[in-house]
Amino acid sequence: MTDIGKEGKSWYIIPILVGLLVYTRLISSISWLSRIPMGLWIGIGVGYIFTRTPGVFISQIQATFMSLNTVNSILFVVGVITVLAYFFFTVPVEKGPMKSISGLGKVFLLVAFGAAFANTVMTRISVLLGRMQFIIQDFLKIR
Repeated sequence: MTDIGKEGKSWYIIPILVGLLVYTRLISSISWLSRIPMGLWIGIGVGYIFTRTPGVFISQIQATFMSLNTVNSILFVVGVITVLAYFFFTVPVEKGPMKSISGLGKVFLLVAFGAAFANTVMTRISVLLGRMQFIIQDFLKIR
């Protein structure tokens, strides 16, 4: 165990205070302070990943805009841009083009989440039918 004051490592107090700020979430009047360490950790993580492996993200961005020669690829790019606008401009928009763009992004998200949910339901029903077929045909020998 080291003594922070005697060994000249007083900078250790900073991470201790940042860690203690997480617990301010438990006190409603100062709960907003708990956002500081979260923002710090996310910022450090994103900065570290972007500086260490930027090629991964650049290649994903390039792949989004590679070929705009089919309806599917154009629709995909429009979806990406409108969904990013929906998330990026989360302030309430009363009128103008941002309201339309943000609304279209919301529609793209709803369709994507609906398709993912439908895929999950279909997969689980397929598994259920396979198990029922096993029970009826193989286990109970009903033909």
